[in-house]
Amino acid sequence: MSAPARIQNFSGLRALVVSRQTEEQPLEAALQRLGISAAFHGPDDAWPEALSRAHDLLIIESDLHPRGVAGAQEAGIADVPVIGLLGVEAPGRLRALMALGATAFLRKPVYAPAVYPAVYLAVNAHRERQYLRAQLAAHDRRRGGRRFLIKAIIALMRRDECGEDLAYEILRRAAMRERLSIEAYCELWLEREAASLGRLPGRAQL
Repeated sequence: MSAPARIQNFSGLRALVVSRQTEEQPLEAALQRLGISAAFHGPDDAWPEALSRAHDLLIIESDLHPRGVAGAQEAGIADVPVIGLLGVEAPGRLRALMALGATAFLRKPVYAPAVYPAVYLAVNAHRERQYLRAQLAAHDRRRGGRRFLIKAIIALMRRDECGEDLAYEILRRAAMRERLSIEAYCELWLEREAASLGRLPGRAQL
């Protein structure tokens, strides 16, 4: 999996702004110039549901803490880019916004030139976080599957009376043919062997 490319064009995104003010004219105008639509939610409104990972951007006012931020936590924020809207720079509020996934911030009152950098940082940092999480998950899956690889190598060495290197090569090539990671293939192969459903191609097919 290659690292995500940086996004510079944000046309088509939808910004959900959670704020006590029902409209932030400079913010909304700046978002519209970037091709981003804006919807405003007051802190007493129902928390926006069904946020889209592909199309949504969340902008949340830090001054809502603890009610607004706690409400967001209870609702369970979807995995979307988050921008903190700052009125007071208290450390507790900054921590709460970071806990919600904020990777960029805008000071109130909002100045239009600051909006594009904030959106750029929020969206691209969020994409990088997703990429790193996916990489870590893949690494954990491979690490967890190592035990199947070891078991399969030992079983194949016993079955075919071959060496460790040859057993590994047989498994590796078979996994490539089935378009599986070697760990996933070894787990499948062990299940097949245990159930006597199939045999792995022997040395003659190397």
